[in-house]
Amino acid sequence: MQAAGLAATAAAARAAVLRDAARGRRRAPCDVVDRGEARPYAADGSGGAALEVQRVVIRTDDSPQGTVPCLLVRPAPGPSAPPPPRRRPPPCPAPGAPHSQCTGKAAGAGAGAGAAPSARRPAVVLIHASYSSKEAILPLLASYARRGYVAATIDNRYHGERAAELWGRNSSGTHSTASGTAAVGRNSSISSGSAAAAGRNNSSGTNSSTSVGSGSGSTNSSSGGGAGAPLAPASGADKGATYQAAIIAAWRGESEERPFLLDSVWDVLHLLDLLEAQPDVDAARIGMGGISLGGMITWLTAVADDRVAVATPAIGIQNWGWALANDAWQARLASVPRLGPAAAQDMGRAAPDADVAEAVLRKLLPELLDWYDTPLSLPALAPRPLLILNGELDARCPLDGVRAAVQDEQVAYSAARAPEGAFELRVFEGVGHEFTPAMADAAGAFFDEWL
Repeated sequence: MQAAGLAATAAAARAAVLRDAARGRRRAPCDVVDRGEARPYAADGSGGAALEVQRVVIRTDDSPQGTVPCLLVRPAPGPSAPPPPRRRPPPCPAPGAPHSQCTGKAAGAGAGAGAAPSARRPAVVLIHASYSSKEAILPLLASYARRGYVAATIDNRYHGERAAELWGRNSSGTHSTASGTAAVGRNSSISSGSAAAAGRNNSSGTNSSTSVGSGSGSTNSSSGGGAGAPLAPASGADKGATYQAAIIAAWRGESEERPFLLDSVWDVLHLLDLLEAQPDVDAARIGMGGISLGGMITWLTAVADDRVAVATPAIGIQNWGWALANDAWQARLASVPRLGPAAAQDMGRAAPDADVAEAVLRKLLPELLDWYDTPLSLPALAPRPLLILNGELDARCPLDGVRAAVQDEQVAYSAARAPEGAFELRVFEGVGHEFTPAMADAAGAFFDEWL
C-alpha cells in the first residue's frame, strides 16, 4: 500500500479502536479512589537502587470492574538511580501529521508540580499475560525501576484482584473483591523475585522461560446444559474461570462488557492519565510493553493513544484475518479454552470451526476485522519506535501471519521519516508461545535506546 493510503487507514483504525474500547462511555479525568502509602520493595540480594512500590486504585467506569488496582514501582527518594538519559531525540512524523511528541509538548509536560524537568523519569507500562496478575510481573517492574524508570501496571479485567467478580456480581448479588493480592503495597515491605520469572502464570518456580496464558487449569467444555446456559464461576483448579465466563457472557450478549482486550485498553488509557500526573514522570517519555494478552493490549493502546512513545509487544501480534483465511485460528481461540466449545454449541456446531472463530471475533472485537486488524492499524504507530518480539514456533502468533501483519511497516516508517531501527520485528529461534529472558532483555534495551 502507498504511504498516503496507509496514513488514511491508520487514522481510521485509531478511531475504530477508540470506539470499540469506549463502547459509549465518555472519558473523564483520572479518578484516584485510593492512593496507598509507598512501601519499600525488599532487596533480593542483587544490589542496586532502593525501590518503593505503591498500590493506587483508579476508577474508569461505574461498574464493579471499573475499579482498577495499579502498582507503581520507582526508585526510593534520596540517593538512587538517576533518570536514564534520552539517547535519541524523539522521532517526528511527516509535516502536517499530528503527534504529541512534536507539537510543543516539552519534557515533563502534563506532570504535576514537584521534580524539575531534568529530574523527571521516563515511565514504562507493563501488562501481564492471561491468567496472570500485576504481582506476577512485579519483579519485571522492579528491574526497570532499578535503572531509573517509573514502572506501572494494572490487573487486567477479571484478573488478579479483579477476578472475584463474575459479570460484576458474585453469587449472592453483592459487590465483592478478591482477597490475598490486595495486600500488595500495604505490607511493611515487598519481597522481590527474578525478573526472568515475570510473566509466568504464577510466581513460583525457576524456569528460565515461561509459557503464558495457556489456561491449562480450565476445562475445554461448556458447563451448563443447553445453548446459552450460563457458566457458573469455578474455583481452585479451574484457572481463569471468571475471566472465561465473562468473555462467554459478552459473546452471548448477556453483558455489554468487552473483557477480551478492549475494556483493559480503556483502563490503560486511564493509567496513562495517572502517570502523566505523577510529579516525577516525564510525560513525553512513556513506553509500554506486554506479554501475550498484554502484548495485544499494548498494540491496541499504542494505536489509540500516541502518549505511548515506544512500544514493545511480546508474543501478542498476529494478523487475525490471515489466521482465519489460512486455517491458523485454533491456537488463539484455544487460549480461552471454554469459549470455543461454548460458541460452537450456541451456533449448533459439533466443534469450533472458522465460522465460529470469525463470529466470536466480530462479537468480542466488533470493528477489528474491518477496521483495525494489524495490517491496518500498526502503521498508526509510525514513527514511534516499535519492537515486536515473537517466537519462531509460536502457534498463537504464527510467524507467517506476523510477517503479513507488518508487511507495510517499513513503508509507513519511511514515509514518517523515522530513524533507522525505529521499527523491528525480532524473531527468537526455536521459541514457541513463551516470554523468555532474552525477550525481556531485548525489550529493556529497546526502551533504553529509544525512550
